[in-house]
Amino acid sequence: MRVLIVGAGVAGMTLGHELVHAGHEVTLVEALPQVGGLARSFRYGDFIFDMGPHRFHTDNERVETFIRKILGENLVEIPRSSGVWFFDQYHEWPLQTSSLFKIPLGEMIKAAIDLFFRPKPRGDSFEDYVLSKYGRTIYRLFFKPYTEKFIKYRCDQLHHSWAKAGINRAVIDKEAEVTGIWNLLKGTLFPKKLDTRFIYPRFGGIGTFSDLLEEKILAAGGTILTDTRVVELSLKNQKVVGVVDSKGNAHQVDHIIWTGALPDLQRILELPDPRLEYLASLFLNFEVDGAPEYEYQWIYYGGPDLVFSRASFPTRFSPHTAPDGKHGICVEIACMEGDGAWNHPDWVMGDVRNQMIKVGLVQRYNAIDQCHIEKVRNTYPIYTMGYQDRIERASQEILSRARNINLLGRTGNFWYNNMDHSIDQALHMSRKFVEKSDDFHVSTDEIFKG
Repeated sequence: MRVLIVGAGVAGMTLGHELVHAGHEVTLVEALPQVGGLARSFRYGDFIFDMGPHRFHTDNERVETFIRKILGENLVEIPRSSGVWFFDQYHEWPLQTSSLFKIPLGEMIKAAIDLFFRPKPRGDSFEDYVLSKYGRTIYRLFFKPYTEKFIKYRCDQLHHSWAKAGINRAVIDKEAEVTGIWNLLKGTLFPKKLDTRFIYPRFGGIGTFSDLLEEKILAAGGTILTDTRVVELSLKNQKVVGVVDSKGNAHQVDHIIWTGALPDLQRILELPDPRLEYLASLFLNFEVDGAPEYEYQWIYYGGPDLVFSRASFPTRFSPHTAPDGKHGICVEIACMEGDGAWNHPDWVMGDVRNQMIKVGLVQRYNAIDQCHIEKVRNTYPIYTMGYQDRIERASQEILSRARNINLLGRTGNFWYNNMDHSIDQALHMSRKFVEKSDDFHVSTDEIFKG
């Protein structure tokens, strides 16, 4: 079968690897100059930066086996260490006992009262969910300002799925997942010792995973076209039979796997705008003298007084991401493509440097040697109210127009997931494809459960 995969991120590359080794004719089309998608690495001389704190963590044996097979000996296992900037101090995340005593007494009392007076959810919004689980105090102090700064929408405009996904992505450990104020307090007063360990490439940054997949796909006879977009689809009998790319190449296809943004596919198929939005991100990658000031691998920053929402430190994942005597700091700013920050990232540079001093990420301005700015589209799906119905409607419209298009991955499925979820999706899809490649389709519900 001739399979064309749009997008060479973790999901597309994993699927391409599996299908080409199953004997199918596989072509991947990637709009960027390199593979890796949202899990690629940026290299500047001897410095390597990921797009935030990427790492492999999974409870799925099948996924872990695949990761280890691809990385081979080029991996390390590292313990987790993450923090949060809260009340002008650093705290361990998930919260520890000591954090309670750093919160002002008045706020502690209010949070305790919230144990008994949490409102019942009145609807499906992020605000309703967090108020019912955490109470008004923690919502007001942390979740509301952090979320509205990050996502660019009011909390009552967001679906509660964003709360569930965001908290699960941050906490990682199921045993540490916080489902209410009481569990929060219980977890901080009587914390369990968590031994979360990550898999990370020893050399080359997280992008090494996709680079290795690229080598294996090409060696098996697959084709990868970078710096190339799909611009036209030819349909016959409700199936795509041909594809034209941005370089004028024509491809005959039996199946298309779409891992790119859904609105782009809708536009090519001349379908209505699905009204699904993605956040964009600015990654400010700083080359810095010395070692990181803190042991954390990454830190969350709430509150509207700070421009950035997260910082990560590549040498805390692998010391081989910076030359001796140096380290990197990746500062993330969420934005919308086309807004002021996106169009003029240099405008926020002064504020970012000052705030890095304020929160102690660097001790002096001249410790920063250089800053590299990377602008990345479609980094997070935005879960506004009603988004699930819009996804379902968009999926049905695509299926009604072309029965041999399948959606995959974080961007293609409009799903705020981690790399292990994308790998699991791709492995599930490859098995289904091998079982029934002649009339193959995986529904949105099935791929989420897969």
